[in-house]
Amino acid sequence: MANILVINPYVIDFKLYDEWMHPVGLYFLITALERNNHTVWYYNCLEQSTTSPARKYSTGLFDSIEIEKPGIFEQINRKYKCYGRPQDELRTYLASIPRPDIICLGTMMTYWADGIILTARIIREFFPNIRILLGGIAAQLIPEYFTKNIENSQTAGVLFTDSNGEVPFAAPLSTSDSFVSALKHVRRPHGALLLSLGCPLACSYCASRTLQKRFINRPFDSVRQELDYYVNSLNVNDLAFCDDALLVNPEIVLYPLLDYINSNNIQVTLHTPNGLHLRYATEPLMQRLYNAGFRTLRFGFESSLSKHTNDTCGKIQRETLADSIRSIKNCGFSGTDIGIYIMAGLHDQTPQDVIDEMEYIGSLDVQVKPVFLSPVPSTPLYKKYLSRFPGLAENPLWHNDTFFITQLPYWDDDAVEKVRYTSKVINARHTGSGFRGSLHS
Repeated sequence: MANILVINPYVIDFKLYDEWMHPVGLYFLITALERNNHTVWYYNCLEQSTTSPARKYSTGLFDSIEIEKPGIFEQINRKYKCYGRPQDELRTYLASIPRPDIICLGTMMTYWADGIILTARIIREFFPNIRILLGGIAAQLIPEYFTKNIENSQTAGVLFTDSNGEVPFAAPLSTSDSFVSALKHVRRPHGALLLSLGCPLACSYCASRTLQKRFINRPFDSVRQELDYYVNSLNVNDLAFCDDALLVNPEIVLYPLLDYINSNNIQVTLHTPNGLHLRYATEPLMQRLYNAGFRTLRFGFESSLSKHTNDTCGKIQRETLADSIRSIKNCGFSGTDIGIYIMAGLHDQTPQDVIDEMEYIGSLDVQVKPVFLSPVPSTPLYKKYLSRFPGLAENPLWHNDTFFITQLPYWDDDAVEKVRYTSKVINARHTGSGFRGSLHS
């Protein structure tokens, strides 16, 4: 059987924090490779810094080095950095392992392409002629960009298909499979749980429907095995859910998982960095979440303005938001436990629109979380902007949220900083909490 090198690459961006980041797709990949008797060598460039103190709930910082900004970002008044473990550490690891037969490189955000290419260049210092297979989100959305910029590479498509002939599986991976066997490679201070794949909604800015055609619940027993391994074998107690639609059909997997946690008195703290759908946040469900140990709730509100209803699937309006927040707090959650994502960069949206939304959210004594739009290839909003900004199709750096927002009418660096500053003031005023910016998982 083959020796296969699997790497989670560096990230190059203006900001990056470790709020429960996990390359779950690579965990599935490692599981499938080992099930087919291949030997896996795994390196995660995005391990937390060992020199910075851990933050609340096992979150933390990454090591970083400042690098020169590409010309496209010259006007952005922020430092541009490469995030991840020291590059010499990766080189030491590559020098220590047997020559791989295949190299599998994960990808995430499209505008992190430079970090992926940098990782490939370091790999090429040691293994110049080994084929690199790229999988993950960006590899599916902009495959030609990577095969053009990384020599002897190809994109490997989706794991859960019969037609993925590039990856050496005797049998395709099933969504029913547990990735628990891959967790012996993981050295993170927290864990990731995944109850479902895909999302039944179709918001204009989200590529979930492109990446996963159907909404599928994973079996409870697979999730239970993963939870048990984190807690009992890795001694990890902070667990984050990676689902795009965690609260949809909760009776299938979520309720059995909550019952299992409570009946076995499992001491965990649970987090939802991905935006939950408020329309599904009933008080009985929220009470069950609180009782099981949920302490970080993030909800997608995006915008209540009618002109953005089609973009946001009309998730929830102001008149019902206050009632929802009140019900959630009745279950025991505090204002600092609850964060509401506000989208900035929707079509014809002004900075004042965003500030008005934040002021209203803040008045409910919860945290406001402005998120600046990243146009994701294949999405309706991306296609709408493409006619105005052809650079979106030519250079994935155009997708960067810090940059793209400044290209829109009404927006510039000053407007962005005003929104960020206003969110910090609102959070301090209503919840006593600061603001760290949006995070990419």
